[in-house]
Amino acid sequence: MQSQIYPWNQKQWQQITAAFNAGRMPHAVLLQGPKGLGKLDFARALCAFVLCGKKSESSACGECHTCKLLRADTHPDYKEVSPKDEGKNILVDQIRDFCDFFIYSSQLSSYKAATIHPADRMNRNAANSLLKTLEEPTRNSLIVLVAESTTSLPATIRSRCQVLEFSTPEKNQALSWLQSVQGGADNRQELALSLANYGPLEALEYLQSDYLSAREEQFSMFEGLRAGKVSATHAAEKLNKKLDRRSLGWQISWIQDMIKLKMVSESPAITNYDMIKRLTDISKNISISGLYRYYDKISTSLGLIDRQANLQLVLEDLFVSWVYLEK
Repeated sequence: MQSQIYPWNQKQWQQITAAFNAGRMPHAVLLQGPKGLGKLDFARALCAFVLCGKKSESSACGECHTCKLLRADTHPDYKEVSPKDEGKNILVDQIRDFCDFFIYSSQLSSYKAATIHPADRMNRNAANSLLKTLEEPTRNSLIVLVAESTTSLPATIRSRCQVLEFSTPEKNQALSWLQSVQGGADNRQELALSLANYGPLEALEYLQSDYLSAREEQFSMFEGLRAGKVSATHAAEKLNKKLDRRSLGWQISWIQDMIKLKMVSESPAITNYDMIKRLTDISKNISISGLYRYYDKISTSLGLIDRQANLQLVLEDLFVSWVYLEK
């Protein structure tokens, strides 16, 4: 288990460790905030802190037997739960097993600690199963829930947790951190931050992967569809070979920016600012209402894909809608 407290999360860290040192540690903590801020790292660091037998007032020692077991993912008093498959929900059987973990006494530490991430992916039965453990916590136990959005979490879950809110850092702080991690400035760093909604860890992932080049390839196809240079069938076949949900996420982002460009006359702040001329050119002959309809169509298509509908047909239907969107 690797964990780290990033500079923009120091305030929350000081708050929760102060509560522990004062004997006011909650039995359940909900870490809520946008993606790419290091909430899961924070959760793991917090669990390591309470489990460590030689901790300082502000951190686990990192060297004791407990800390070494945590790094090796073999500590008997720590547990993590997440979806078994990417994009799927956390199921009730997983949460029942999670709750059983707290029935028995700790083996090595004075605490037992566990993390659920992303907690907003628990289905209703799983969330209901967790409720009893939250209502009747065992002594010296800590449950950390990590979530981007809590709208799908029942109010009964939220009300039984101490909520720590996480927010994106200032642009300069995020950019400075990226530059320090990458060993210098790179003209792509600011763009990556914009595309990641200023989540520094998400931006770093974009810079270290094929994200930016794949995005450019997808946008060229998006342009080609509208210009009649690429057929809906060909585009669907290409995307169907290796469906990447981010491909449709990019389309949502492009449509949002085109709507802004049509509605705001003076240099609106857009996410895909490197594509502003291309987005403006594409949207010239499309009405705002047409853009909104296509935005809804993408959302519907994502829902159909989640329900395992025929992928080729869903994508073809989506791309045909884009090709013939009203001029």
